[in-house]
Amino acid sequence: MANREYIYLRIRACYGARIRLDGPGYVVEIGMNDNERIAIRLANETIVKSVESPGILSCRHLRFYWISWFSGVVEMGRDAPLENVLISWTDPAPMSVTGFSLATETGAEGEWQTEQHPGIDYWRPEIFISASDLYRIRSLSLLCYHKSTIKCVSLY
Repeated sequence: MANREYIYLRIRACYGARIRLDGPGYVVEIGMNDNERIAIRLANETIVKSVESPGILSCRHLRFYWISWFSGVVEMGRDAPLENVLISWTDPAPMSVTGFSLATETGAEGEWQTEQHPGIDYWRPEIFISASDLYRIRSLSLLCYHKSTIKCVSLY
């Protein structure tokens, strides 16, 4: 993401918010393990850092979060921009970030807001469906982006 090494988000979800920083990439998971933990993963799914953070997400309210990756230090915090660090990990071989993807875990609903910024090369919605869930799917929700708010639409 050109000349920028952070994103600001507002998220409403009961659990399982997932932000992939594409590039080869990092993944920041907020509210994993039933809204009990925050984790930083590599794109290959290896967890490099995980911390307890009970109740980090809200089912009812949009909450403000930020994620940065300045000089290979991947951090995530809440409330004040680039303050109140909740998790931090330094990559010994920093990767560049070219865009980001947003998703919630299978079965979780969520609302996302992010600021519009000319430095963002792209964003990509993701769909996570496990093979065991395929037979239970009655509708499929996709994310769409309009004026910095990401909302779900359902396809039947």
